[in-house]
Amino acid sequence: MTWLTRDIGATPAICLAHCLRTIAAILLLLAGSVLAAPRDITPNAREAQMTTPVSVSVSPSGASLAVADITSNRILILNIEGRLESVLGDLLDLGQPRAICMTDERTVLLIPDKSMAVCRVQLDQPSEIDTLLFLPVINGRIPKPTQILTSTSRQFLLLDDPADRIVAVDENWEVVSVMNLEKGSGRGKFRSIAAIAALGDDRLVVADRRNLPGQILSRDGRFLAELGWNRPDLPSDWEASAVGVDTRNVIWVADQTNRELRLFDPAGAQIGSEPFASGMIEPIAMVGTKTSGMFVADRSGRLYLYEVPDAQ
Repeated sequence: MTWLTRDIGATPAICLAHCLRTIAAILLLLAGSVLAAPRDITPNAREAQMTTPVSVSVSPSGASLAVADITSNRILILNIEGRLESVLGDLLDLGQPRAICMTDERTVLLIPDKSMAVCRVQLDQPSEIDTLLFLPVINGRIPKPTQILTSTSRQFLLLDDPADRIVAVDENWEVVSVMNLEKGSGRGKFRSIAAIAALGDDRLVVADRRNLPGQILSRDGRFLAELGWNRPDLPSDWEASAVGVDTRNVIWVADQTNRELRLFDPAGAQIGSEPFASGMIEPIAMVGTKTSGMFVADRSGRLYLYEVPDAQ
């Protein structure tokens, strides 16, 4: 277990938990739990004229999926089969939603494009929008967050890529920490961040388009592992366009260069891969289902559902 303690930087008890999750994920794949053929659930959403999905979020129960369509300036609420349930944005201007996050079955947080604000809209009040937070200017740099997600520590994480940082805010919308990201090449540095994903309560996965494709960081920004460290035979210069983490803590990364989804265990070892679905151009947003699968939004305007049959 010493190698995991060294690479992950955790206590032996936490390392044991990581080991168990890693073993469970590997056993699922070795036992034949390969990904089922992805389902294109876009046709059911086409009635909503979805054109440019840029962000996706699953409700806490897993019953609903929110999709931000930046071109039509709306947020579509779908069931997990892609059927349209509701639309936000027909009765008010959402400011072209760049990022969204469902906090409950009826509430969606959103970040308008090129905005410093975090706003809230509710299905019960579709004509109203509340501003919860204006991110402060930090060290003279104007924030423009491009992603928002929840973490199990009851915080919200905001990726502020233009300002090279990740900002954590609490439930009262107070800034509690700022992780500054160093520009450059190599481990612990970043050049063009595509997305981030929470990995448990204590780590983050960062997908990069122009540096190392995937890195695992502690919540204070320390480098812990590079995705794919167990496969030195594979090139590490591929472009990552999206990242997500499923309920098994398996990390999914879209490899745009080789047109495949790569799967990694919680310690960063590659454990599988799957070719892009037919018609997929460039995955730009991913979010895990509640049953070990993954929703993938593509730049083509399509929405796909990947499932792990034996992980139910």
